[in-house]
Amino acid sequence: MTPTFCIDAYDIEVTNPSPVALSAQVTTTNEPALTFTVAYSTDSSIVGTANIKVSPMWNGVVIAGEEVEYDLEVKDPCPTATITPSTHGAEKYTLSDAAKVVIVAPFNVIPAFCTANYALGIPAAISQVVTGDAATLSFTVENTNDQSLVGTYQLTVNLGSAVLMI
Repeated sequence: MTPTFCIDAYDIEVTNPSPVALSAQVTTTNEPALTFTVAYSTDSSIVGTANIKVSPMWNGVVIAGEEVEYDLEVKDPCPTATITPSTHGAEKYTLSDAAKVVIVAPFNVIPAFCTANYALGIPAAISQVVTGDAATLSFTVENTNDQSLVGTYQLTVNLGSAVLMI
């Protein structure tokens, strides 16, 4: 006579890429069948292929030889995010005016949870009187009356391959 076991629980082991982060995200239900749910997450530490090993249990003991393994690929959509630059008109500064702050609107990034690491471009010729702050998307033109700076210059805001020119 073959022994019959009633499965009353499952032991679930998650390995790679970040077992702590992913196992905290995986939940299961035992009735009527084993179902995995991976919660919505923006945690980039779970990106990669995870191995999920499911072992049936009876009375708190794993039933040997009955394990099933699954590979779960978690992808990061941010490297292929859609980025649309904001718009900004031309700015003017007249010598000896008070300092001027120019603030640029953030770019539209889809999906929105992707981190936006902006870079600002300031021509070397005016870098002694113009500074930029990528965190606030702002440029500051310091008060100056230096006639050698008269001219037209282009400031840039970069996010990935998207560029806004002011």
